[in-house]
Amino acid sequence: MNLKRVLMVHSGYRQVGGESFSVEAEVVGLRKLGLEVELHQVDAPDRATLGHLAQSMTYSPEATTRLLEKVDQFAPQVVHVQNTFPWLGNAPFVAARRRRVPVVQSLRNYRRSCVSANHFRDALPCYDCSQAFSAWRGVVRGCYRGSPVQSLGVAVQDGVLRGAQKLGVARAAAVYICLSDAMRPIVEPTLPQGSCLVVKYNTLTDVASTAGPGGDELVFVGRLAPEKGIQLLVDAWLSSASRPPLKIIGDGPLEGYVRGFAEKHESVSYLGRRSNAQTLDTVGRARALLALPTWDEPFGRTVMESLAVGTPVLGTNRGAVPELVGQAGWIVEPDVQSLSQQISTLADPRTGVGLRGVARDRFESEFAPDVLSRQLAEIYELAISRSWDGAAA
Repeated sequence: MNLKRVLMVHSGYRQVGGESFSVEAEVVGLRKLGLEVELHQVDAPDRATLGHLAQSMTYSPEATTRLLEKVDQFAPQVVHVQNTFPWLGNAPFVAARRRRVPVVQSLRNYRRSCVSANHFRDALPCYDCSQAFSAWRGVVRGCYRGSPVQSLGVAVQDGVLRGAQKLGVARAAAVYICLSDAMRPIVEPTLPQGSCLVVKYNTLTDVASTAGPGGDELVFVGRLAPEKGIQLLVDAWLSSASRPPLKIIGDGPLEGYVRGFAEKHESVSYLGRRSNAQTLDTVGRARALLALPTWDEPFGRTVMESLAVGTPVLGTNRGAVPELVGQAGWIVEPDVQSLSQQISTLADPRTGVGLRGVARDRFESEFAPDVLSRQLAEIYELAISRSWDGAAA
């Protein structure tokens, strides 16, 4: 079948982040391949009542009607469902079912098995709910935003969708996409029996055409939160026998902690939140990027961006980081001793000299936008060829 038209559906967040950037990048990449791509995005309203939110998270006739109109006008050959939480609920799946259009669904987090979507609680990985395929522990603990009530809403949305798919009211995806091989074993048990699950990495758009010059500094880029390993970094840097200059980019709940750390050490610079162009320039002039998640992060956008500018990565052995880094850096266990030893090694300017070319080559061969866009188009063809209405798990 000659693929021509794709309808992409996405529920936006109040704070735009990597997920929304990836959706936009996929639209751009597919259009460069010559496909007609319509993006149906529902953003968070300025004001939303509890009733409006509850309806959106379960079944919204208004959202379904708008999607049906979009499908009728655009006549897509496939509907690609990105994020549906919280403003779309099961509307895309109901609309696709009624118009008999195959669905591809991207799984960008762990929300099918964790109400907080990250399997991380009290500064440690947590799989209590996924092991029993039940969200009640997360609801009781208030894992979503510290609220049992809001956590219940998240659990209900997922339960309603699964029930609707099991009853045949909503269409199950013909193909599910997860973001890494590391993510696959965590999400696969949550899918309908017999589902087709494939791996496709997130697509980038604003990437450098050549590698950066490198330099002496280490750079951390990310949200300043426990799961990103910023406290691990501080402890390891302080424990290192040799301390390379360190720059930290980002903001978040631990910003005050990071500011205090930087103020006490001349060789540490806290740069705050930077534009993407500024961040890429800083990373391109670094000796290594630090990607230090302490949770099973399903992807690592900063890792891919670092490879694009030819900067090797020092990462923790968590989630997707090892498979993204490959031979273009160093992987350590997420503990102070292992990380501090590698930081000391990176103080030597001879460390990793030959890895800049490896990093850039890896990006061009595995993660370049045109490579991933062609892969996504092939996934759509697969979905069309095997379109089905599987029973929900």
